[in-house]
Parts: sequence; structure tokens; C-alpha cells
Amino acid sequence: MRDRQPLPAAPAPAAPRPLPAPLSREQTALSGRSAAMRALSDRVDRFAPSSLPALVLGETGVGKELCARALHERSPWAAGPFVAVNCAAIPRDLVSAELFGCTQGAFTGAQQRLGLISSAHLGTLFLDELGELPLDAQAALLRALERREVCPVGGVTPRPVQFRLVSATHRDLADMVRLGRFRADLYHRVSTLTLEVPPLRARLADLSDLVRELSASVAGRLTRDAWLALRAYPWPGNVRELRNLLARVELSHPEGPVSPVQLELAPPPPPPRVSPAAGSFLPSAADPRAHAVGAGAQELAEVIDELTLKELITLQVLRAVERHNGVSGAARALEVSRGTIYRYLDLALSRHLGPEERAARFDEPSGAPTLAPGAVAPEEELLDPPGAPAA
Repeated sequence: MRDRQPLPAAPAPAAPRPLPAPLSREQTALSGRSAAMRALSDRVDRFAPSSLPALVLGETGVGKELCARALHERSPWAAGPFVAVNCAAIPRDLVSAELFGCTQGAFTGAQQRLGLISSAHLGTLFLDELGELPLDAQAALLRALERREVCPVGGVTPRPVQFRLVSATHRDLADMVRLGRFRADLYHRVSTLTLEVPPLRARLADLSDLVRELSASVAGRLTRDAWLALRAYPWPGNVRELRNLLARVELSHPEGPVSPVQLELAPPPPPPRVSPAAGSFLPSAADPRAHAVGAGAQELAEVIDELTLKELITLQVLRAVERHNGVSGAARALEVSRGTIYRYLDLALSRHLGPEERAARFDEPSGAPTLAPGAVAPEEELLDPPGAPAA
């Protein structure tokens, strides 16, 4: 009988895949030449050493998680884990088990598990879309923040935890509190420190750098008209939309100059609402379009469809003036001259407000200078990015 050959040795178990290295300060840097981003980065540096809860505000796609990671990496908690949780992605009936953990058999099919809050022990817990958290989970989260302990679903023994909470939302939590959809005590706790990430349209000074960082290939082939189109676009999806647009252009037009047509910029969706303050400054109360504002989402969409580009820009300027308490604040936020703000105010207000009434309304001197018709303020001049191909 032929001797049996020994079986080959079983392969050694594969070494566990190393965990990704924590993001460096450079990778989480909130870079940008714009005044808005410089102010945000300075604010992150001031808040990072603290362990107080922080709330990151901003529109969808602006990079709220990047801001939260920067806060973590610059903090004493940087050596610990950064646990990111999208509250909107967790099924409503599993929120408590996901956040606080559960014991074996706590509910049908339940296996013992460590909750996400406990996973963030000695690190940072980032709760994205905090406004989507159900009211019962909000109460449990408040208790965890106050007592620094969590009790798993089905358990009786609390577990001590130490972590820093950073939350984010694009919703108006104060408005949700008034409507009874968010607990007031939790709101005041999570918003101890607030950071607001500016939308892309408010930091156009960073646009060329962002384009080059996201796609150097496309950036080097954009024509001057394409750069103009990118600057004129309102970017409702912010940096996320810009990243997706550049990825699409790389695939659909891998070679040759990129024109505005090849960018395929989609018409932006209508704003979700018009604030009562902004609506009160529409050109004329007798205008049927003014009466339609606030009549419902469908009617509002029809109103916006009828507005000209200049009227839409005017409406945005009016909202900025209201939000930033005057012409000077609006000019700083939009990074344009005060003369530009006054030109759009004249379009909207000259029909029913005189100079003195306008000065009283916006807390500005009535003799504030304005530019001549057709003049361009220095900060509004478009500087072609180096190497941009001719149109």
C-alpha cells in the first residue's frame, strides 16, 4: 500500500485587518480662504479643548461630519474612538437598542450587544441628523448625558460612560421645540456650543481651491465660461453636489475643454419655504404672487417658477439682511460690497419705502453710498483661476 502523503498544513489565520488610522489634523482641517471658513476653523480651535456638548448646524452637504471630526481630532478625546451615528438611518423601533445596547432576549430576536454610546467611551459620539431622534430616545439620551451612564434595553444595571457629544442637524431645532417635536431640555443641553458650517454659495472664495482638490483633471480643463457658471450656480447640495458633479464630468468628458454645457448644471429646486420676514418685503402687496407665498408648497413652487433670476437674487439678499441684522452684516456674510446690497434693496423697497424708512428698517445711515448703475464692486470682480482655458 502506498504511503499516504501528509495533508498540507492548514494556512495560518489571516492577520486581522488594521483599523484605519485616525484622521490627521491636515485631513480634518477646515481649510479655506473665505472669511466664513477662517472664522469656523478659529471657532473649532476655541471649542476643541472643552468637553461640553457641541451642535454643528448647516445645510445638507456642507460637511458637518468633517467639522465634527476636526473638533474630535483637536480635542483631548482624540486618542479615543470617533463613533458616527446617522439617527435618520436607524429604524424607529431599534433606536434605543442601537444607542444604549440591549440584553439577550430583551425583545424578539434580541442578542446581547454593546450600544453605540458605550462604543464611544473615552472618545467622541457624533449624532448626525439629531432632529430625527424620537422623543422617547431623546429622554434616554438626556439621562445618559446628565448621569454619564447608560442602561441597556432589558437591563437593570447602568454602565458608566465618558464621552464627548457632538451633534449635527440641518433642521431648526428651536422651531421643533416650539412645535413639541424636540425636548427643550435636551436642546439646551446639546447646543451648549454651536458651530455653523457655511453653505458653498457663502464661501465662493474657496470654490477654485475646492475644484482643484476634488478633481485636478477637470479643474485644468474648465473654460472661463465654465468657471463663471460654477460661481453663478446656487449649489443647493453644497460641497457634496460639487464633488458629484466633478466625478460625473470626469467620466462623461475625460478629455478636452469643459464648457458650461458639459457641466450639466441642474436647475436648483425651489426653496422649502419663504420666511414671513422675507415675504413681507416682496415688491408689492397688491402683486398676486406675493399673496401666493405661504399658500402651500405647490403654490410656492409655482410662484418661484414665475420669478426672474434678479427677483430670486433680490429675495435672497432680503433674507440675508434680516438674518444678519442689517446691510453690513449681510454684505460680510455674502462677501459682496454694501453697495451691492443697497442695489438689490432699491429694487425691492423703492416702490413703498423712502430713504428714511429704509434707514430705520435696516439700522443703516440714510446717506450710505451706492454704486452707479452697472458698476461692479471690487470684491465682485471675477478673477480667472490660473491656467483656465479660454472660452
